[in-house]
Amino acid sequence: MKSSDLFEVMRNRRSVRQWTARDVPDELIKQLVDAARWAPCSHNRNSWRFIILKDKKSRELVGEGVMGGAGVAKNAPVLIVVVMDPRSYRVPEEEGMIWLDTGIAVQNILLMAHQLGLGACPLFWKTTEENEQLIRTHLNFPPYLSPRFLIALGYPDVPIWMITPNLRARRPIEDIVKYERFMP
Repeated sequence: MKSSDLFEVMRNRRSVRQWTARDVPDELIKQLVDAARWAPCSHNRNSWRFIILKDKKSRELVGEGVMGGAGVAKNAPVLIVVVMDPRSYRVPEEEGMIWLDTGIAVQNILLMAHQLGLGACPLFWKTTEENEQLIRTHLNFPPYLSPRFLIALGYPDVPIWMITPNLRARRPIEDIVKYERFMP
């Protein structure tokens, strides 16, 4: 793959919130998780775990239980619950590393999904304590795992121009990059 091809994947990826009912093959899901597995992470800790939900009851339970994206989540043919395992981070100074590591893994999944012709939408895990306990019990989470992200996934059910619309303007590089020190 040429660097220009990779850049096009990054530029054209969009969050998709409508899907067909078409089943996403397990082989494609494995490719997504494999992409996450190759994401850089602190000291190769691999502190993330992925729970794949294809069962309608599980998807609806999780989709109803999260806030701020419940409609998107419960209607997706596949949900990937991204959980963090903080046990390998030892000191308070490492607290942010798990978020960084997990975020990079999620980005790899999103880029690979786009490359495979799938539509995906990342969602932050936000729920009530009651819903979280219900979901934890249903999904059999050990108490040390911390669910933090969802990725809603499937084959897009929107016209291609809606998935890759005209590129939105970005700030000029000169406005966001400074060399040696910050100068307004």
